[in-house]
Amino acid sequence: MAKKKIYQLPEDEANKRLNLGLRTAEKLGLPEDEVAVQVEGYNANYSSYVGRYYWPKGFEVIEAPTSDKSNSKDKRDRAIECAYNRKAEVLVIVFRAPKSTNIPPLIRYNDVPVEMWENLKQSDSTGKFLKYSGIDDVAWSKTSIPALTAEFGE
Repeated sequence: MAKKKIYQLPEDEANKRLNLGLRTAEKLGLPEDEVAVQVEGYNANYSSYVGRYYWPKGFEVIEAPTSDKSNSKDKRDRAIECAYNRKAEVLVIVFRAPKSTNIPPLIRYNDVPVEMWENLKQSDSTGKFLKYSGIDDVAWSKTSIPALTAEFGE
């Protein structure tokens, strides 16, 4: 059996992500040492999806399920990424950025059973899943990658 190769971003793409992360941190007034930008390799311990963010250890990360399979320019998915920590039963969804701020909000849902996470991964739409699973109606809070890293470690 052939070994799987670990995906590695081209150097220019890695630099671009790092620069974007640093520029965003500067706009938000965050210290540079709190910025975590994933530049290569697998994201989390469970997934081969290479996400847009550097998630703390223990988070399984997927691209948010979408019902719009087109590649059109005006495609505006409700969500970008979903991450789940099985031990803490925490679901975090990165939603699309509002045009007014252009900063994607990270929304945290606590006490989400692993069965719901598995259902989300099989779903064809994040928005429909949130609506019909009842998660959209429960308490949530905004979070950030630095806050999650502080809580769960790097």
